[in-house]
Amino acid sequence: MQPIATSKVRERVDRLLDGRYRGDNPFRTVRLLVQGQGHRLVMASLAFVVKQSPVWLLPIATREIVDAATKGSMAHAIHTIELWSVVAAIAVVQNIPSHTFYSGMISAVNRDIQRDLRSALTIRLQQLSVAFHNEAQAGRLQTKLLRDVDSIGGVLQNLSDLVLSTVVLGTLSLSIAIVQAPMVAVFFLAALPVAAWVTNLFKGRLREGNHKFRREMEGVSIRVNEMIEMLPVTRAHAAESRETSRMRRQLARLTASGRRLDITSNWFGASSWVSVNVFQFSCLVFCATMVLHHKLTVGQLIMFQSFFGMMLGLVSSMLGSLPAITAGSEAIRSIGEILEAPDLEEDDGKPEVETIHGNLRFEHVTFTYPEATRPALTDFSLNIAEGECVALVGESGSGKSTVINLAIGFRKPTSGRILLDGADLNKINLRSVRQRLAIVPQNTLLFSGTVRDNITYGLDGVDDKRLNDVLERSYCAEFVRNLPDGVNTVIGSHGGKLSGGQRQRIAIARALLRDPSMLILDEATSALDAMSEYYVQKAISELIVGRTTIIVAHRLSTLRAANRIVVIKEGKITEEGSWESLLAQKDSAFNTAYEMQSRGAVPV
Repeated sequence: MQPIATSKVRERVDRLLDGRYRGDNPFRTVRLLVQGQGHRLVMASLAFVVKQSPVWLLPIATREIVDAATKGSMAHAIHTIELWSVVAAIAVVQNIPSHTFYSGMISAVNRDIQRDLRSALTIRLQQLSVAFHNEAQAGRLQTKLLRDVDSIGGVLQNLSDLVLSTVVLGTLSLSIAIVQAPMVAVFFLAALPVAAWVTNLFKGRLREGNHKFRREMEGVSIRVNEMIEMLPVTRAHAAESRETSRMRRQLARLTASGRRLDITSNWFGASSWVSVNVFQFSCLVFCATMVLHHKLTVGQLIMFQSFFGMMLGLVSSMLGSLPAITAGSEAIRSIGEILEAPDLEEDDGKPEVETIHGNLRFEHVTFTYPEATRPALTDFSLNIAEGECVALVGESGSGKSTVINLAIGFRKPTSGRILLDGADLNKINLRSVRQRLAIVPQNTLLFSGTVRDNITYGLDGVDDKRLNDVLERSYCAEFVRNLPDGVNTVIGSHGGKLSGGQRQRIAIARALLRDPSMLILDEATSALDAMSEYYVQKAISELIVGRTTIIVAHRLSTLRAANRIVVIKEGKITEEGSWESLLAQKDSAFNTAYEMQSRGAVPV
C-alpha cells in the first residue's frame, strides 16, 4: 500500500507544480488542493450528517413534546415525551464516535494538503534560479513555507464545517419551513442577501488589511533572521541598542498593521452580530403573531425559532469566518509567488552531460543584472582549455563573480553565449554539469551535522578508506583526529565549532571527494591567517592537479599556481598572461597591485 500512497502524493504535488495553481483565484486553487481526496470528503460528509443529527432532531423533538403537552391526552403526551426522549438521547450520544470520525477524516485531508503544499514549495524552491534566490529573502520564503501553509489549513477546516453545516441544516430547515409555513421561509431566504451585503461591504478592506499585515510579518521574519546572523558582529561593536531600536521600529509597523486589521475585523463582527440578531427577533415577533392567529402551534414557533437561530448562527459563523478566509486567500496568493514564479531553471528534456573535459569558452558575453544601470560584463570573451588553471583578478565589482555565476549556469547571458566542450550551456542539462564540477566558496557553507556528513554531502556509500584518503589529501586528517569524536563530531550550525581554515579545508575535502572535472575557487583563502592559508594552499595544490580550474582571488600571492592570469576591470579583460609575463610589464595594473600588496599598502 505504501508505494500506491506515495504515487498518489507525487501526483498531487505534481498538479501544484504544473501550472494549475492560481494564486489570483483562491476558490479554484482550493478545488485543486482537494483533488484526490474525494473518498475522504464523502466519508466525512456522511459522518457530518450523522453527527449533526441532534442539531436538527432536537427542534423537532421540542415541537412534538410541547404540542403534546399543550394539547391532547395525558397518555399521548407521556408516550410522545418518552419516545422523543429516547430518540434525542441516541442522537446526542452517537455524536461522540461520529464527530471523532468526521474530525479525523477532515484532519487527514487538511494535513495531507499542508504536506503537499510544503513538498511542492520545497521542490519549486530547488527549481527556481539562483537569480530568484539572490533577490528573494530567506525570512520571507520561510514565512510562506510555514505560516502561510498553516493559514490555508485553517481556512480549509473552516470551509468544511461551514459548507457542510449550511448544506445540511439549510436544506432541512428551509424544506420544513416551506412545507409547514411558507411565510416563515421568507425570513430564512431574506437573511442571505443581507449577509452578502455585509460581506461585500467589508471584503475589500479585509483583503487589503491582510495583504499589508502579511507583508509586515514577512518583513519581521527577515529582520529576525538578519539579527540572529549578525549577533556576533552586533556584540563585537557594542551595537545592541541600535539593533534593538531597528527591531522595535519593525515591530511597531507590524503592530500598527495588525491593529488596523483588527479594527476592520471588529467592525465587521459587530455589524454581523447586529444584522443577525435583528433578523432573529423579527422572526420571533412574526411567528408569535402567527400563533395568535392560530396559523402556527406553540411547538412550531419554538421549532422555527430554533431553526432560524441556527440558520442565523450559520450566517453569523460565515460572516465571522470572513477575516480568516480572507487571510487564507492572501496566503494562497502569497504561496503563488513561489509556485507561479516564472524564473525556473528548466533542465527537463535537455541532453545530459556524461563527461566533462573542461573546455570553457565565453563568446562576446554581455550580462546586465536586473535594474542595474550598466552591464556587469560587456562583450566578454575568454577561452579556458582543458586542464588549464585560470585566475581572475580585479577590483571588487569588476565582474569576477559574474563570470563564475555565468560559468556554472546560475545566471544566463544577456547576449552572447557560453560553450562547455562545444555545447551551449543554455541547451544542456545544467544539473548533470554541476554533478561533475566542484566549488570552494569564500564563505564555506556547512550545516549542523558531523564532519563526515558535511564532506559526503550529496554522495552515498562513501567508505572509510576513501574518506580517510580525502582527509589526508585535504590536510584535514590531523585536526579531525583531535576532534572529540573524529569524523563523527557534530560541528555545530555553520560549522561554528571549527576555525575558518578548518572549515575551508572541509570544503576542499568535499570537492576532492567528488573528483570533479572542473573546479572553481572563489576567494578560497581570503580572511585566513598565515598558518591557515598555508594549509589551505597545500590542499588547493592537491585539488587542482589535472582539472580545469578557475580561481578568483584578491591575494595575488596565491595565484602562482595559475597557468594564466586574467585581469578584469569594469566587465572587460584589460590584461592577460602568466604570472611572470604580467610582472615583467612594469606598467601593468597587475604589477602595480602586486607591488602595493608586497609593500603592505593594500591588504594581502
